[in-house]
Amino acid sequence: MSGYTSIPPTPDTAIPVPDEHLQRWVGATYAVRACGLVLTRTVDPQPNSQLAQVDAIYHWEKVSAWARTYLLASAEHMGMWADFIAPYSFPPPGASNMVRIRPYLLLARAGLEAAAHTIWLLDVPNATHQECVERHVRLLNRDFQYHLQALKAHGDSTTLID
Repeated sequence: MSGYTSIPPTPDTAIPVPDEHLQRWVGATYAVRACGLVLTRTVDPQPNSQLAQVDAIYHWEKVSAWARTYLLASAEHMGMWADFIAPYSFPPPGASNMVRIRPYLLLARAGLEAAAHTIWLLDVPNATHQECVERHVRLLNRDFQYHLQALKAHGDSTTLID
């Protein structure tokens, strides 16, 4: 990368977070962590629920498991943000909190994109189970194609996949 120089982060590249804003962020971290805990303890949908019925239609890969995985990815991204904003150990009184806004936006975007997969998968306009299954199969195909591209880019063998 000739022509580019690395600029070390300085207080000039960060912005201060006002105390009242920081308190709202801390409140949001509780919700993020609670959602993550619920998701890690939730395995299967309730019997006879719509999601359980969709799982029964396409039993090779559970729609509920994939939806949960996307939501867990979202919770993990947001959990990383929460761990930085409100760590379990508290800073000394009077410590200032300077943040670089772009990484925060990147974490938020990753969390939203992961959750958006679940929303698209489960928010079927006519609430038909078949439409949900079709969306699930499209997501599976797309994810497996991305995985195949990653294997090829890394130079790994794909003979069993191709």
